[in-house]
Amino acid sequence: MASNSGIKKISGRRKKTDVPGVHKVPGEVVEIERNIIENWMIALKHWLRINPSTARKIIFGFLLTGIIAFMLMFVHSAMTEKQNSDYYVTLLTYEKLKKDAPDKKLDEKKLKELLSRSVKLCNALWSTRYSNAGCFLSAVFTNELGDSKQTASYLLKFSGKVNSRALAAYAAFYSGYNFESSRDLDQALKLYDKLGSYLDKKTGKDFSLFHRGRIYYYNNKLNEAEKCFKDIIENYKTSGYLGKAKNYLVLVQLKKSAKK
Repeated sequence: MASNSGIKKISGRRKKTDVPGVHKVPGEVVEIERNIIENWMIALKHWLRINPSTARKIIFGFLLTGIIAFMLMFVHSAMTEKQNSDYYVTLLTYEKLKKDAPDKKLDEKKLKELLSRSVKLCNALWSTRYSNAGCFLSAVFTNELGDSKQTASYLLKFSGKVNSRALAAYAAFYSGYNFESSRDLDQALKLYDKLGSYLDKKTGKDFSLFHRGRIYYYNNKLNEAEKCFKDIIENYKTSGYLGKAKNYLVLVQLKKSAKK
């Protein structure tokens, strides 16, 4: 008798299903869910029987969407591969050109050929990271050719396409700088204003303020320039632009005095 009760205890332990962390689902709930699914299937079959034309259209639509999605993925992959090849060929050709003429001015004709390739890449209908890099290469080549305005335009394109805030800030600043060099001060000011959206407010605002203040100064908007430089002096005591801001503030005040 004792051995039989021992067997029963062991078998009872083996059948125990109350495992910690595992919730039992009542049989009635499972049955209800099964009935709901069966009712849906019956309703679907009934709908398909009375709407065969619509069903065929839906199935055809799904198939067509799948085929189009597959084709787009294939085309995108092919385009990315081609742009990748075009980018690296252009870059390597430029590096070779630089290497062959370390102390001389680069061949203008060859530079223009490279620019033509990079511009085509930059203006590609299907934008990828390689076409975006093509915009940056175009800025590099136009800078080599001494065309500040075109350099600014390609950097501006690059800043609008790139996904990195740091790279966008870099491109926006140098775009503004090149517009400034070509004396397009209004466009430069727009770019320096835009810097605020890319730079950290604590560490980058003085940078933006200084360059905006300079543009205002050159445009004889002396009150706006004075405000920018004073902002740096009063609120950015450790700024690398503090000394320059003080110098420009003196120039602004001299110009204002001369106008009186």
